[in-house]
Amino acid sequence: MLSRNLQVATFGQDTSPVIIFLEKALPMNKNTQLTTLQSLLCWAFLVSGFIYLYTKHGSFEGPLLFCLLWSLYIICIPGAHGQMLFGLPIRRLTGYDTHPELFLWPAALICNLIAYIWHQEIYTKSFLTMILYRIITVPNPYWTIIIASAMGTFYYFIVGERYFACSKMKHRILRHLITIAGILYFFYAAHREFIILLNATA
Repeated sequence: MLSRNLQVATFGQDTSPVIIFLEKALPMNKNTQLTTLQSLLCWAFLVSGFIYLYTKHGSFEGPLLFCLLWSLYIICIPGAHGQMLFGLPIRRLTGYDTHPELFLWPAALICNLIAYIWHQEIYTKSFLTMILYRIITVPNPYWTIIIASAMGTFYYFIVGERYFACSKMKHRILRHLITIAGILYFFYAAHREFIILLNATA
């Protein structure tokens, strides 16, 4: 129905690039509608968080704090980072699968490197960034969180496409176990640092 209406509106030019773009961009069934809605909600949450931090902390500290909080999710929580924000829209528009984590991880590490060298005080602006600071400055034992996150995120690339396809169920279970272990250990570290912070301020 959408394709027919577009053809009528363009006087029968069914090969128009505009039609092809809209047919790819607009959701055509319930599954794509759901994933598109999830992507829009992620973008809404991201933009609202950026606006909040920008208005509260200013034009310099706000965006930097936003990037640090984003990097906490990237390097400490295993998962397919950026798929809903970048991977899905690109796949819907171009038809090609992408792996945003390949550039999000280096960006997160560079952001922390810049903040650590020139603006360490930014880590004290929120509890989550204080946890992030402790994780990146205490290798033993907190770098285990970063290693587990990297393994869970890049498991497919570490194992290789051929070996992953041969024992798909086994590798999926193993990847999920690594992901769950990394997330649980991150929450354990966050709870531990929270207790230490409470004792220090008491």
